[in-house]
Amino acid sequence: MTVTLLHGGVITTAIAPEQKAPDAVLVADGKIAWIGDSTNENDLPENAAEAERIDLAGGLVTPTFHDAKLDLCALGYHLTSVDTDSEPAAPQQISHALQTALVACARAGYGFLNHHQVAPSAAEMQTLTELAARDGGEFPRVDIYIGDRTPNAEHGHGFASLAVDGNFSSHDAALVERYSDLPPPQWSEDDPGSGETLLTVDEIAAHLVAATKLGVPATLAARGDRALDDVRAAFEAAAQQVGAEALRGAGHQVECADLIDATTLTTLVLFDVTIIAYPQVALENYGAGGLYMQRLGPVRAQALHPWADLITTGIELRFASDAPHHALDPWGTVFAALSHPDRGQRMTMIDAFGAHTGGNIALLPGQAANFAVWAPGRTAKYPLRTRRGYGQLETVITLPALDMLGPDGLEGPLHCVQVFRQGRPLRMRHAEE
Repeated sequence: MTVTLLHGGVITTAIAPEQKAPDAVLVADGKIAWIGDSTNENDLPENAAEAERIDLAGGLVTPTFHDAKLDLCALGYHLTSVDTDSEPAAPQQISHALQTALVACARAGYGFLNHHQVAPSAAEMQTLTELAARDGGEFPRVDIYIGDRTPNAEHGHGFASLAVDGNFSSHDAALVERYSDLPPPQWSEDDPGSGETLLTVDEIAAHLVAATKLGVPATLAARGDRALDDVRAAFEAAAQQVGAEALRGAGHQVECADLIDATTLTTLVLFDVTIIAYPQVALENYGAGGLYMQRLGPVRAQALHPWADLITTGIELRFASDAPHHALDPWGTVFAALSHPDRGQRMTMIDAFGAHTGGNIALLPGQAANFAVWAPGRTAKYPLRTRRGYGQLETVITLPALDMLGPDGLEGPLHCVQVFRQGRPLRMRHAEE
């Protein structure tokens, strides 16, 4: 039996209000065997005597982050400066790029990744699948989503990803009402100026039915309210064909859902749909001169990204980096969700943290030993006791002040020292280093 005792830190776990924050976690055969106070040897479990000991030196131990959407191939090519526009990458380049991307994710504190890619090459798929399946567990776990209109169990894990509309930046997100910065044409009504959907309701429903029958989750990217109306109608139509229970059990996802309304939200809750959001991307586009205000005007812009309402309804909300288009910065993503321009839509620290850890807000005995170790920073004061639910338990969690970088020399984001997956440390350096 492999036993490891990590001690002398702060463990993110649920504790009673009067309980002292634990400083140690014992890992045995890939699972968390015990969490408690290591300062008194007599309080340690019996198998701690045979354990390898790791001094956390005041560091913080949290559940690992889970990136709900990124493109590992594109990230790897970006990090290794491989230009795939001129010619396809060679097998050796693909392997090196993907390993570089996986190491970068581990160094950022991610233990679980959802890879989304449109039309990958056979070599990319084979290499990524092989790396993800390595017995040594040296990389984060990867689930693969492919942008096929018809879900196919033959491609990777069989997960299916599909776009329903486009982006606000290009006026392609499908809206019910015209874009605010597109004046109506003076000569005809042929240009509605409200974006366009890429699929019909019947096509979306057929996609959901096919994915449900295969037993795999589909991911539908939809931003505008008209696109989301179609998604709602498609779920209702699919339920008529495969049944509501089957649809609920498939774990389908809707990506973005920027301009979601109460009616669509009710349907997504009914069918246990998970919503994938990008808080850092959203935050960049707010403000008086921001993209949302330009495209939608003040009223519709105010209605975007109702994260707190989503949590209140009980929907599963998951955060993503969308790397390489945006940085691998999980703490920055968490804090962006606390900074929504609409104060009523600002999430609590615990809910925002849980949205980026796959819902796992605390380490508990019996769980798989999947956690990240963070070096203490001068801007971070912990433990901070944050109540959740009815307050019967509290969760110890940190508040790193990510926005305090400046001439005073304060440290910024917490530095990830190590990520453990099922008790095994992930590779945090490139092989050539």
